[in-house]
Amino acid sequence: MKQFCTNCGTALEPDMKFCSSCGQPISSSEQDNTPPEQTHHEQHTEALGDESVQAERPEEVVETTPTALGDAPPPPIPVDPPVSKQAPPIIEQHQAEQPSTPPPVPPIPPQQSMTKKPMSKGAKIGIGITVALAAVMIVAHFIVQSMLDPMKKIDQVVAAYEAKDETMFNHLTVKQGIIYEPQSFFQYYDSQNFTSNELKRKLLQALSMTNNDFYATVNDSNGETFGYIEPKKWFIYDTIDIVPNSYAWQANTDFPSLKLNVYGEEYTLTDELKTVGTFLVGRYEVTVQADDIPFGEKETTYPITITPSGEWEETFSSEQFGIVLQTNIQHELDPGTLTLLVNGEKSSFSWKSLDDLLTIPFFKSNQPVKLQLELEREGETIQSAEVTVDGENPHFVDVSFDSALLQKVFPARFTAQEAEQFITNFREDFETGLNFSNASYVLEYFPPNSKIQQEYAKFVNGTAPSAVYNFYRFDTSLLSQTDTTFVFTSVEAFDFYDGKTTKYNRTKEYTVQIIDGQLYITDISIKQTNRS
Repeated sequence: MKQFCTNCGTALEPDMKFCSSCGQPISSSEQDNTPPEQTHHEQHTEALGDESVQAERPEEVVETTPTALGDAPPPPIPVDPPVSKQAPPIIEQHQAEQPSTPPPVPPIPPQQSMTKKPMSKGAKIGIGITVALAAVMIVAHFIVQSMLDPMKKIDQVVAAYEAKDETMFNHLTVKQGIIYEPQSFFQYYDSQNFTSNELKRKLLQALSMTNNDFYATVNDSNGETFGYIEPKKWFIYDTIDIVPNSYAWQANTDFPSLKLNVYGEEYTLTDELKTVGTFLVGRYEVTVQADDIPFGEKETTYPITITPSGEWEETFSSEQFGIVLQTNIQHELDPGTLTLLVNGEKSSFSWKSLDDLLTIPFFKSNQPVKLQLELEREGETIQSAEVTVDGENPHFVDVSFDSALLQKVFPARFTAQEAEQFITNFREDFETGLNFSNASYVLEYFPPNSKIQQEYAKFVNGTAPSAVYNFYRFDTSLLSQTDTTFVFTSVEAFDFYDGKTTKYNRTKEYTVQIIDGQLYITDISIKQTNRS
């Protein structure tokens, strides 16, 4: 007859020791011929009886710990049934009283597998976009890293330098406002024999000396500064700036008004230096303008050259960029008012002092121009001779007045004491001129272009360099005086050395005259000479 487990009701084979479903040990008493329906009835009765017993004896209830899912059933442990006068307990209670045997684990019902939902089209697109963006970012990272690589930038600069390609300045860091002429830049360094190989060597040398805080100087083949390398950080990337050296060029002028146009920027110059442009090395042209120029063209171009070791200052002097007027009025005199006449017409240029040079701005003129000076003093007005100017800048123009006219405007006002001091000053300068063989010390004491001036110039310039004059006596006294002439006698003593020493004692006469309002020595005569 078929046997069944008393715990779960599973059909048993005759030789089973344990239930294949719940793991319940199978005892010999359970292997009987009781039909399943009766067994089920008895189990129900026994369960009721057990509940009655447990209600009466709650302290005998034994708590059991459920066996974990998946644990194998434990082997049976033989237990001797207790001797008791009570009716034998039902099987469930007998099993509960065996603490060393874990309670049976109910079978795990088979899990029904869930059907996988198909992925939506939007999700697929989102994943695709994410993957594409990640790929683009990775590619962009390597592209940016390559573009900012210091070695690549150096190679680009060197290659363009070798090819004399203006794109080199796209790889250099040239600050805004700096002026440069690419081909002039290349021409300068060509003239210095600064090759591309030398440039690369200098750049690599400077790169090896940089760090996160400091830049390194790049020198050319002559040791002058070409520029510098400055380390930079662009987000997470390390890179460099290659900065060529630039130079601030300054200018001033002694013109009343002069302007410079430097590559579109206009500057009005004064006597103080002003920065009028910052340049890289090379040759440039600026435009010089003078709006109040009295005649000729109003502007001209002027070349400037910027080099590492050059001068970065320029004075646009009246002597260089204008005409200096020379006249025969002495500087220590008050000239009244001098006005420039251009082709007989008064200009805006006038002077009330001769302490400064009489200058006018002038660049060039395609037509001849006649210049004069007009003098107004103490109610008198006189004009100089006309001088014709043409061609390029003549620099110096002599505009002289007639001597008789000057004497009319500048009557003699010199005293005998002033005339005597005049010849004393001459004697001191005469000694200096002789010892230096330089006639410029005495020329101003004689009338311009006079015979006596030429004779003394020849004598002083012809003095042997080894000769030495030592004047130690010069006594003078006034012999005669008129409104325009003073005559003095002198006693002089001096030593002359030219390998041997010769002593001189002389008596002379000096004639001093007022010419064009100025004192001049017109004659020096030797009356007596003693030599020893």
